Amino acid sequence: MVGVSGASLVFAALATLTALAIPPFTSADEAQHTSYALEVGSGSLPVIDTPVRSLLPGMPGIPADCVVTPEQARAGLEAARARLAHEGGSGRGSATVPGAGTREGPRAGETGRPPTSSPPLAIPVAAETGAPQPGRPTAGGTGTGTAPRPTAGSAGNGRPLSVAVEMASAGGMPACAHGPRGVHSNTQLTYTANHPPLFYAIQSVPLEAGIHSGHPIAGFRAARLLNVVFGIAALAAIAWLVRELVPARPDLAVGTAAVMGTVGMFVNSCGQLYNDGLSLATIVAGLAATVALLRRGPSAMRLLCLAAVVLAAAATRASGVLEAGLLLPVAGIAVALHSGGRWRRLGFGIATVAGGAAVVCAGIGWFYWRNIQLYGDLTASGLIAKMFPISEKPMTAGEILHSRAFAWAIYRGFYGRPRLLTDGRDLTDGPKLVLLVLVAGLTLAALRWTARRCAVLWARGARLLAARRALPSAGPIALPPAREAPDDGASDPAPVPDLAPGPVPDLAPEPDLRGTRDATAGFLGVCRRRAPGAFAWVLIMLHVAVAAATLVGYVAAGGAWFARYLLPAVPVATLLLAAALAALPGARRGLPTVVTVAALALMTCVMTGRELAFKLPALHQYDTVGRLRSALVVSGAHAPTFTLWTLGLVALVGLALLTTALWSLATAAVPTWPVPRPRVNRRPTFAHRPMPRPVVANAPPTADPTPSS
Repeated sequence: MVGVSGASLVFAALATLTALAIPPFTSADEAQHTSYALEVGSGSLPVIDTPVRSLLPGMPGIPADCVVTPEQARAGLEAARARLAHEGGSGRGSATVPGAGTREGPRAGETGRPPTSSPPLAIPVAAETGAPQPGRPTAGGTGTGTAPRPTAGSAGNGRPLSVAVEMASAGGMPACAHGPRGVHSNTQLTYTANHPPLFYAIQSVPLEAGIHSGHPIAGFRAARLLNVVFGIAALAAIAWLVRELVPARPDLAVGTAAVMGTVGMFVNSCGQLYNDGLSLATIVAGLAATVALLRRGPSAMRLLCLAAVVLAAAATRASGVLEAGLLLPVAGIAVALHSGGRWRRLGFGIATVAGGAAVVCAGIGWFYWRNIQLYGDLTASGLIAKMFPISEKPMTAGEILHSRAFAWAIYRGFYGRPRLLTDGRDLTDGPKLVLLVLVAGLTLAALRWTARRCAVLWARGARLLAARRALPSAGPIALPPAREAPDDGASDPAPVPDLAPGPVPDLAPEPDLRGTRDATAGFLGVCRRRAPGAFAWVLIMLHVAVAAATLVGYVAAGGAWFARYLLPAVPVATLLLAAALAALPGARRGLPTVVTVAALALMTCVMTGRELAFKLPALHQYDTVGRLRSALVVSGAHAPTFTLWTLGLVALVGLALLTTALWSLATAAVPTWPVPRPRVNRRPTFAHRPMPRPVVANAPPTADPTPSS
């Protein structure tokens, strides 16, 4: 508990610094998440083609008093499509949405929309911004390139840059959506509306409170700090999961949470208005509850906890429903493993899966049914990818899995914006060093496990050999003495009855199956004891596969390379890193883990400073501390220096608690190398052989010397 508290303090200091220093709405999607939360706070549920309204100072979007309903947005889109079809010289039904290259927008029949409504917007983001976007690997192998900025007459078709521009000028849009403050790009649409509303309902409370109290930016900062709390809950869930996976290694639970709390991608997501923190907390808690169910068996509290966190995961993020489809069958297997009787196991397992599915469907199933009706699938990920195409021909799934550029770009994204690793002093060696430590530590851990296993087998064989040598050797069989013949003058003795057994019938020997039965029972018992742990690790591997498939599927559909999509799998990577650190020299005092956490925290601070200079170019002239202090001044902090000192002190206290906890936990938990030690088996020697004690025999009774009278 002390170690997790220390890890939470280090993370809280880093995430709070991000929440206070990063200017509002300068990161992608934050305005859309805020707009979604404000729409939920006002009592409505947005759709993907709902324009963002500027309800907070500095928030992009149409004016706050401008209301554009989805029906008006669809009418404007229909007018824009009709104009594009007329300019292209084709019929209205064959009109395509302008995208990157030859990409076409989804039609009504492909998305499941009613025929009377228009297809969702499909607007290229790379063609509008000209920003570097990852696509098919180039000749240099970088996998990134800068899309050229097309003009009005580019591509030989004279089409405008964005359907949203046409939508703003269409007759179906109100007058307030025209002009410079109208809808000018796809980033002014609430494209995050494919996610369930739980996170946004929670975040609407501080946002609405800030607006009604006259301090909207304070409410926005409070919403960010609330997201930091979700991150702390995620760290606690990660520690719980590792504790259930490896019960004998509490140091790994603390180390995994500490390393996770310093991952730059996780800190940035929890320090801003994103739903990744709450989603990670619910998903990992669901994994931990399922593993606890596997190891300890079902109970009312465990089943209730599992149902609650699975429902929360499915109601927080679209990927949560995929996780629910993985956790519920494993929960059914867990209940079946701890039940007696073949039919009872089957019945209880099916009942568990059906009950969990009923809870999810009753709680949030309506939203995913709405997604199917509006966008054609549960998560609308394919539609989102089509709204933000990055290349003319996206990579296939096979190319993605075999692309080193893709893997390296995603891995660098764990530490922050990848391009900022080389902004100034090159920090690319940091991620490479982490990979080197991971490989070296896991190799040492494997060698240590092998050595300990061999030592155990050697000791067991030595004991068996010593026991066999200690068995007494079989000596000669002692026969009973023969009877002596009676004297001639003695009377005949009484006849001795013959007690010898009669002839034994020749029966076939019955085979002895006790040894085979005992071996089979022992093997089945071992399998039954180890089955929960094996299923737990299989669940973890499937969880990582689902997270990877989500990212690969999104990129194969034409989407960007978002490392955040792998965030649910990052705790497993941090567990491997914690295990590797626990195999290095000094691990029995937790020193490698503490040093790594401190280094990653420092690197996250440097990357935050570079992110600030990227968003505010005027800060390039300062060092990291100067950038952080200046950003706090811009954000309205009254005492920026005091704020920095306070957050630094909190981080140091957390690091001290982490060091204390690992110092005590690792000493008893981290296994040692089986170093052979010489055994001294010397018998005590005596200067003089001890004299044997004399044995006095009992004297025979003597006659009474007193003469008889």
